[in-house]
Amino acid sequence: MKTAASGSHKGQERPAKRLSLTRCSPPLCTPRHSHLTYRRRLTLELLEDRRLLDGTPFLLKDVLAGLASSSPQFPVEVNGAVFFAADDGTHGMELWTSSGSAPTTAIVKDLLPGDGSSYPSSLTNVEGQLYFVAEDDEHGQELWRSDGTSLGTNLVADIAPGPESSAPDFLTVAGSLLYFVADDGVNGSGLWKSDGTA
Repeated sequence: MKTAASGSHKGQERPAKRLSLTRCSPPLCTPRHSHLTYRRRLTLELLEDRRLLDGTPFLLKDVLAGLASSSPQFPVEVNGAVFFAADDGTHGMELWTSSGSAPTTAIVKDLLPGDGSSYPSSLTNVEGQLYFVAEDDEHGQELWRSDGTSLGTNLVADIAPGPESSAPDFLTVAGSLLYFVADDGVNGSGLWKSDGTA
């Protein structure tokens, strides 16, 4: 009998399916796919070391003491130091460097001695070497380089010989080379490149 047959299964429980579903994403989470298991192994990675600044800005050094401005310009990082042009009221606008403290903030070299200005500009980092444009009485406005010391700050080349200026501009780094526009006084304004040697 149907009643007997159906009654014979009473009291019997069907074993429940055990799912080891660790992470599920559609369509695997739908009922028709409930027999499928999707696992994703979670791993932990070390984060790089980071330090939070205190967030309070402060004056690094009063290069030109008092209310007057030293007019710092063109800051660029090279090997952990920052180079920039500034006027301290004594040397004119010259090349300076800083490693982040007042004692390490100092003039690199007075390219135009006295209160005259060499007007460093276009400061550019080329593989850990600073290149910039500056002017002195002997060479005019030409390309210079510096390692951050007075002895290591030198003219790369007097492209327009003598006191005339080649006026290097648009300094652009490509690999280990520096490209720029300059006028040698013979060929007009053209594209030049340098590896740091004359």
